[in-house]
Amino acid sequence: MAATDDDAPDDLGPVCESGQTILYAWAMDAPKLALPKDVGFKVGGDTGVDYLVLQVHYGIVDKFVKDKSLTDASGMTLNMTPDK
Repeated sequence: MAATDDDAPDDLGPVCESGQTILYAWAMDAPKLALPKDVGFKVGGDTGVDYLVLQVHYGIVDKFVKDKSLTDASGMTLNMTPDK
């Protein structure tokens, strides 16, 4: 997750000082992730996961550049609970 922009400072480091851990990733045409009932990812507390970061990368944006009235409806649903 380092900068690739030519205008970015050379000393720009990773988003997290201790590095990153990918909990979930998806790519176009991959099957959706549906966890079994009562299964999830533990975050917060003493897990070492203090923040969740969502990154969205678009492969081809030509139609959005050409037509500013177009919008995007992609996304994901994140359900969180304090219960185990």
